[in-house]
Amino acid sequence: LGYIYNGWGHANLPPWSMGFVYLPALVWMVPASMLIAPLGARLAHRLPVSTLKRIFACVLIALAAKMLWNFFS
Repeated sequence: LGYIYNGWGHANLPPWSMGFVYLPALVWMVPASMLIAPLGARLAHRLPVSTLKRIFACVLIALAAKMLWNFFS
């Protein structure tokens, strides 16, 4: 709701947006999240903590590498 409120009336927003929320993306992301979230929760309870920490560290390293790549290119 905050993104809708704060973005309401801003210029140069794409069509089909409500504030800073792009409605076509919202329509696809909500059902996908609802379907995948239980799978992720089940997986998180089954995997050992050390494996989860390694996966999370790899995701953070990949995101940092992408941010650095975008910054310097």
